[in-house]
Amino acid sequence: MLNRAVQNRKGSGVLCALFVFLLGAMPAEAHFFSIIPDTTLHAVPVGREHQAKLSFTEEFLKVQAGAAHLKLGSDIFSARFLYKDGTSQNFPAFKDHDEPGAGVETGTDSHVSRAVLNKEGTVILEARVNKVPYVPSPKMKMLYWGYSKQILNAKADGLSTKSAGGGEVLEIVPMSEVAEFSVGKTVKFKALFKGNPLPKAEVEWADQQSPSVIGDEGPTNTKEIAKTAADGTFEFTIKHAGYNCFGIMHGIPVSGADRNFDYSATTLIVDVPEASASSEKSGGSGCNSGFGIMLLAAVAASGLIGGRRSSRF
Repeated sequence: MLNRAVQNRKGSGVLCALFVFLLGAMPAEAHFFSIIPDTTLHAVPVGREHQAKLSFTEEFLKVQAGAAHLKLGSDIFSARFLYKDGTSQNFPAFKDHDEPGAGVETGTDSHVSRAVLNKEGTVILEARVNKVPYVPSPKMKMLYWGYSKQILNAKADGLSTKSAGGGEVLEIVPMSEVAEFSVGKTVKFKALFKGNPLPKAEVEWADQQSPSVIGDEGPTNTKEIAKTAADGTFEFTIKHAGYNCFGIMHGIPVSGADRNFDYSATTLIVDVPEASASSEKSGGSGCNSGFGIMLLAAVAASGLIGGRRSSRF
């Protein structure tokens, strides 16, 4: 991963903090621009307003404080709904957001916007932050692209298996219907970079049960689970119901330009359903309700959600 390639670079002050945020200081502490889903919400009714919350994160599903240091304007963030009929719906302008009591230091920790979901079927919520320039030192210049995608209201209608990035970004695409994901099932994905398969990319993952640990840069819960094959594909066996997040970072040296590197990061967020009553009776794979309750209790008892963030990004 690109954070390993630059783990020995050092800077100073806030610039160094951002550099470390973007590139990382040790394996399995990758940093992603990502949608932060509401983990209590498992469907968005048609006609209901939905909030898109965007943040930079080291611990999937959790916001990270400190974006205020960069003085990033909310106008660099964008999001839209993509519907199965091929139409799209843009979110209005984003606003800086601070979440009191979220276990993070005061300051901008995320960016939010709201839009009404207007159509039935699978919906892709996609979000972007484009071309964030950064100069950690006179010898190091870079541009950072971030792309994140969440599958909402998953149905077996084909939309969840389609690329949504338009050939402009790094993207993870499920190769089978997200509506048919279940605990214990091995599913396949493809990583695309600007529309082409991305080989040898390290894939990181976390779900709602992933333990949080304190690394050199604060709480992290991601784990490397695969490297993409020559055709950009990788497989993963689903461990738990609930929200699962997959992420990839990719860095490319740039020569003869006004920068040294281009960096792209992406996340894919899917919600794996609990087993239905019929599948429990038939012995199908998945979490039964009793086991689901035990998992939730274990998460609450372990305090995985806690942990104070530093304001280094």
